[in-house]
Amino acid sequence: MKYSGIRNWSIWRHWRLGVILVAFAILGVAYNLVLPLAEVSDARAHFALIRFIAENQRPPLTIEERTSVGIKGDSTPLYHLLVAFLSQHNDISEFPKLPSIHEDGRRAIPADQRMIQSIFHTEDESWPYQGIVLAWHLAGLLSIPMGMGTIIAVYLTALAIFPARPYFALAAASFAAFLPR
Repeated sequence: MKYSGIRNWSIWRHWRLGVILVAFAILGVAYNLVLPLAEVSDARAHFALIRFIAENQRPPLTIEERTSVGIKGDSTPLYHLLVAFLSQHNDISEFPKLPSIHEDGRRAIPADQRMIQSIFHTEDESWPYQGIVLAWHLAGLLSIPMGMGTIIAVYLTALAIFPARPYFALAAASFAAFLPR
């Protein structure tokens, strides 16, 4: 029988996609639990938009509001709205005081154009998570099913374009799942 793409959908036929999704979810949870807060380059910018939405019950509408939020002020707000909704019972008004590397020039590495780790991490980030730290981890966990949806969409799109090459769709889904950024 010739492969007929997504018209002949069966969970057993696409079990390899399930393996990719499970591996993606396991890695996502592990990164969420292990990676300290604000270590992802744009995490603070995303959380500024989440805080704005949580405090104002809406995304930023004016240019001034978007500018006050920062570089993610004009981002599509679906993810940020969902995280703000999930964290509405947490106090996310203020970050715990995490000492910045930039506060002491002796800690800077000369000619380092971009410092990956920009804050020192304290026990405020430890389990059990509370307040803004809990909201931050909820944001990371919410991104996992959203990422899985993206991987499925990539897989189905590749299957629709190249129905005779299911391994190409699998490779495209793997690329989307395990691309470091």
